[in-house]
Order: sequence, then structure tokens, then C-alpha cells
Amino acid sequence: LRQAGHYEQVLDFARRWTNDQKFRIGIQVLRGTTDAVAAGPALTAIAETVIDVLCPYVEEEFAIRHGRIEGAGMCAVAYGKLGGREMMHGSDLDIVFVYDHSDNLIHSNGEKPLAPSDYFMRLAQRIVSAIRSPTSEGKLYEVDLRLRPSGNKGPLAVRADGYLDYLENSAWTWEHMALTRARPISGPSSLRQRIGDGIAKVLSRDRNSFELLTDVRQMRQRIAASFHGKSLWDIKHRAGGLVDIEFLCQYLQLKNRSTFSTTTATALRDLADTGCINREKADELLNALRLWISLQSIIRLIGPENLKDDKLPAGQRDALCRVTGVESFEMLCTEICRHANNVRRVFEQLIGSTASDKAAVIKKIGDSPSNSESAIIKGYTS
Repeated sequence: LRQAGHYEQVLDFARRWTNDQKFRIGIQVLRGTTDAVAAGPALTAIAETVIDVLCPYVEEEFAIRHGRIEGAGMCAVAYGKLGGREMMHGSDLDIVFVYDHSDNLIHSNGEKPLAPSDYFMRLAQRIVSAIRSPTSEGKLYEVDLRLRPSGNKGPLAVRADGYLDYLENSAWTWEHMALTRARPISGPSSLRQRIGDGIAKVLSRDRNSFELLTDVRQMRQRIAASFHGKSLWDIKHRAGGLVDIEFLCQYLQLKNRSTFSTTTATALRDLADTGCINREKADELLNALRLWISLQSIIRLIGPENLKDDKLPAGQRDALCRVTGVESFEMLCTEICRHANNVRRVFEQLIGSTASDKAAVIKKIGDSPSNSESAIIKGYTS
């Protein structure tokens, strides 16, 4: 990027480099020289790198007109697949922007000074635009900001005190579940440390086990009502699919107040090591998780996610078998059903039936004034 002659060229160079790297990893997955599970951390590292390197250029361009706020800073908190280091091709970036500044600062020092809240809100808008706006070199990523406090109704950037207070005193159980995958990825190290410590404190607090179980069960029912997951290839939402595994993992993390790795597979292994889940059950979940990640990754590379068995070309069938290490397409279909049944059995054993009264679910979770339904659903499906 140092070779760029102007800001627009910075955006072009960032897109060229990022898309080249994503393409390279995609080819490696298709050829079988790397697997989809290993590709997740690599794709995440690409996204983290471009965010971390691009943000200072955006801040410099923004400061030309609005100046800077001395001693202040803003960090991006990653959620979802970005936070969990599990990105795939086509994954968007779930981000919450958090800033802080001294109380005695009234405005920035530029030609067009702004109050701190306006300054960081506009700066966050610029960063999002730099990431997702298309140029002649394409675009980087889609950015989803709905996991911020108050969802779409809240400001794009939140001051650190307000963010941590919200998580401690106002956040719903689903937001704490989503928080198990959150981690700061850019910005001043002191602010990142403060946010990371605050997140750890919230996740480690005492909880009412019955209320936690009830909230988790009802939230899963709500998602099931919106995403039925009846297709064999609906890896995420089908019974026994990715969402069930993530729910189990996040529930156990909050219940046991420990092993807060943001990566699902690592968290499951840690939970087994500490006796929070039976080793055999953990292995069943891990085996299914590996299959789901492999399938979802290759499906995104070779075609649409709404695959239909009777219209699946031979080349796509071969690719699905090669990536998952299964000899035939028929055996793969059998394996999918077997793993889904295993996951669902463990889910029912640890969390119980989600077939609770829908009206009660809506009454409890509801369309609260602080969180839109889309944000609630997004908390579990990102």
C-alpha cells in the first residue's frame, strides 16, 4: 500500500491483494492441497490483515478535513466467523466499533471539527465504506454491524464505557452467546486489552442455570421457526447442523464460565478436557463439525447453497466427496444423516427439546425496543 499514489489507489491495491489471497486458498481447497478447516484461519488472517492495515489509511484521509482527537482511539471487535477464525469464501464481517477518549475533549482539531461521538461514528462509516464499496478491483467484504448494542437502532460506534455497561447490565442471553466469539482485532493495544478484559468478565459471571437453559432452548426454537433447514444441504440450519453445535458449545461455555476460546472446535476440545462435556459426546460433535465446515466451504466454492440432489452434476458430486474424504456420493449422503442424528441426540440430551410453545417464545424474547428480530437471529447464524 505504500506504493499507492492516492487514497483510491490504496483501496484498489487492498482489494487486489485480498482477492488474490482468497483465490489462492480457494484453489488449494478445490485441489485438495489444503482442507476447509485449515482454510478458515487462513481466510480469517487475510481479513484481519487488510482491516488492520487499511484502517490507518482511512483515518489519515478522514483527518484531512476533521483532524484527530488526541489520545483517543477506536477498535474493531470481531464477532461470528471472523471472531471465531472460521471464515469461508463469501463470509461477511461481523464487526462492532468501540472507541474511547478523554472526558475533557470537546471536539477534534481539524478544519471541520466534530464532537467525539460524531467523529467516531463518521469514521466508522468511512471504514465500512472502504471495506465494502466496490472499485475497479471489486470489493473486499460485506460488513454486518447488527450485533452492536441496540442493533440497527444504535450508533455505528459505541464508547467503551457504554459498550461494556450494556454487555454487563442490558444484554440478552443470545448476545452473551454471540459474545463467546468476540475479540478485538484492530486499534490501540490498550483499548483492545480493556475491551478483551471486559468481555472476559461478562462471560465469566455467575448465571442462573435454569434461566440460561430456558433462554437457549427458546432461542433455538425461534431460529428454527425462521429457518426450517429441511434440505440435506442446509448445513447450517438443519436439525443437527452447525447452529445446533454452536448452541451446544456456547451454552456449555456460559454454563461452566470457562474455556472461552472463540473457535468452536477448540472450545469443544477444551470443554472435554475440563470435564464439562463427556469426551465421547465432544468427539461426535467435533467429527460432525469438521464435516459441516468441509461441506459448507466447498458448496460456496462450486455452486449455490440450495443444491438439489437430482440436479447435482457429476463434477460437483466428485468435489463434495473429495473434500470430505468419502468414497461415493451415496455414502456421503448417509454420512450427513448419521452425523446430523448424532448431533441432534447430544443436543437433546444436554439442552432438551426445543418444541416449546411458540407464543411463549415470542413473549419472552419478543421484539424488544433494543434489539430487532433480525439482530437476534443474526447472533446465531453469522
